[in-house]
Amino acid sequence: MTCLRASVNAAFVLLPSFKSSFSTQLHQHIQTRGLVKVRLKWAKNKGLDHIINLETDVKAACLLKDAVKGSSTGFITAKTVSDWPKLLGLTVPVLRFMRRYPTLFDEFPHTRWPSLPCFRLTDTAQLLDSQEQNIHQTHEANTVERLTRFLMMLKPRTIPFQSLQPLKWDLGLADDFDRTLIPKYPDHFQVIKASNGASSLSLAQWRDEYAVSVLQRANESIESSEAYRHFKSGGTSVAFPMSFPKGYGAQKKVRAWMDDFQKLPYISPYEDSAHINPNSDLMEKRVVGVLHELLSLTIQRGIT
Repeated sequence: MTCLRASVNAAFVLLPSFKSSFSTQLHQHIQTRGLVKVRLKWAKNKGLDHIINLETDVKAACLLKDAVKGSSTGFITAKTVSDWPKLLGLTVPVLRFMRRYPTLFDEFPHTRWPSLPCFRLTDTAQLLDSQEQNIHQTHEANTVERLTRFLMMLKPRTIPFQSLQPLKWDLGLADDFDRTLIPKYPDHFQVIKASNGASSLSLAQWRDEYAVSVLQRANESIESSEAYRHFKSGGTSVAFPMSFPKGYGAQKKVRAWMDDFQKLPYISPYEDSAHINPNSDLMEKRVVGVLHELLSLTIQRGIT
């Protein structure tokens, strides 16, 4: 599914290189372990697909709303958005999509070319946009933390604004975050110019208080437990919460694979991974850890 493919692609982009807390001997021992190989058939999950379809429509509508709002004319034409389906994650023409939501987009003919459909925001859309801006202001501190953590997961601690644009919705960034948010936090972010002249967002300084994954924080909440003490002493690993489609979890091979996978050491997405064999089981678990942390930083806990 699109959500899963995007997440996997993002994980490989985000593989960072930070300081390690594991000894070389331990890694050499663990990297020789072989997980149980399990071949599973892809199963269609109608419930999840329905959620993704709903989120895709909301995301597309919001992005189109921002496009209309940012237009110098106060409207956009059908010709302007004709090549946008892929950008918006739609499987239907953008014109057809906008006509589905007359409460948001008011259609009218172009004054010069009457056969050219144009769209402006309705009063309802403008009201929703105003409420959205209030939400951004109320949760600004959370947005700054999410964006900082995201940059900390990147190996170069820098990302071009052009590459960050497709993730604005998922990370809960306002459409004009580069002008309204970034300049307010010079102790968190820097704007730099790449060798090709493109503007990039860079981490101003490393923040230890953010370098704790959501999975580690969840386990810290049970610090008094015996399991957490074993984890802190290196005797065991943090386990991922896992679930499978109906019927999968009951298979013996699947259970064996899950047990072996969970026993591998957990490496924080904020730690150095340069010493890990890229073809090892340990790296496979690290990729899952990066995916888990990346999804935890998104508003919908998923990427479409």
